[in-house]
Amino acid sequence: GRDLAQALDRARLLELERRRYGEAVAAFRQSLGASERLVAAEPGNRDYRGQQLAALAYLADALDRAGQLDAARGQRLRQLRLVERQLGAGPRDTTLESTALIANQAMALLEAASGRSAEAQQFAAKATALGERLIEAEPNSANWNDITARAHLVAADVALRAGRPAMAQAEVERGCALAEQLAARDRRNATWQMRMLRCMTARTRLAAATGKPAEALINIGRAEAATAKLASGDPIEDQLQRALVAKLAGDVQARMGERGSARASWERANMLWPRGVGEAPTERGERADLLRQLGRTGEAREIERGLGAQGYRDPRVQRID
Repeated sequence: GRDLAQALDRARLLELERRRYGEAVAAFRQSLGASERLVAAEPGNRDYRGQQLAALAYLADALDRAGQLDAARGQRLRQLRLVERQLGAGPRDTTLESTALIANQAMALLEAASGRSAEAQQFAAKATALGERLIEAEPNSANWNDITARAHLVAADVALRAGRPAMAQAEVERGCALAEQLAARDRRNATWQMRMLRCMTARTRLAAATGKPAEALINIGRAEAATAKLASGDPIEDQLQRALVAKLAGDVQARMGERGSARASWERANMLWPRGVGEAPTERGERADLLRQLGRTGEAREIERGLGAQGYRDPRVQRID
């Protein structure tokens, strides 16, 4: 059991830090095989079942980041079915409920990226309901509040992309209220700093989409200030967030008719964009849109064709890590 857990940690580091997603997929497949052999030998061992669920989740995420959308959906659905079966077989287990929340949230993102908006909204609703149930059971749990905030922000983006701004507004308000409560506990916590950044960008997108440019500008200004203080421990991710926020600033400025300012923001985003590292489909989709805004339509189309061939119809749906 311990060796498997260590293998999972090594594989995850390989994915998150080096962004070598193909190698991460191979490592997680190996970890999943090991966990399944342990479960087969001792079906009643709770630790082994938990390791199997974790391996399925990590494999699904790695597959998605490697551009293998259908395979990622298959592994996540398998994980979700196993979790639901375990939840129905015994007394209440909040740890399993949190696993179910994250699995439903992941499925919402995968379905949205696939262009299946109705299915994405259903999974997102299940995730937020599970989160609120966890908070009801343990209101002071930082973990439950954090994962529920994240679930609401995912639900907000799914709703906004489905053309449901009123629902997106409600989800943003709830998610950001939870995130703000957490940030107030410890302003130096890197995870909660990132969650607050996601709130700012979610509010920016919502304001821009609903014809509130002044509000969008205020929020994107806050987001730009927040990115200057990012220190997550992953310099590539921090740099990418700075680039994405600069791009979003350009998108907002363009909506307001400020083409010169928009162009400057997009150029800055392009300058900040990390080079020579693996890109997840979400990041490739954003980069394609950025290149299009900069007039580099040929490069943008090439990226979009590749994403389309992999099944990504809406790759820019926002991952909330």
